[in-house]
Amino acid sequence: AKEKTVALSMYLSSKNELETILTNERLKFREELKKAQSSVILSTAKLEETLLTNKSMSLAIKETDSAAASMELEISEVKKELEVSQKELSWMRSNVKKQDQIIAQVENSSAEHA
Repeated sequence: AKEKTVALSMYLSSKNELETILTNERLKFREELKKAQSSVILSTAKLEETLLTNKSMSLAIKETDSAAASMELEISEVKKELEVSQKELSWMRSNVKKQDQIIAQVENSSAEHA
């Protein structure tokens, strides 16, 4: 009967030790799980922030591209206007030369007849 009591006592003692170890392991696991969950929440928030930043940057790039395309169109229009103005100027110079020649001829003719 004494051996049974000793055996039972050892069994209960080791059972209590195992339960204590398991409880401690469970507590550690829960702490680690909480840390992991916090880390996931933080990472998710950072990822969402990054995605928002990327969306903003994409939008800004699209707006810049659109503005650049608009400027290119304006520059093209200004170049066309400049070409037209240069042609008009060239035509006017030619007319002024012709008028100068006519005036010179008239002056020469007047000088000869005088």
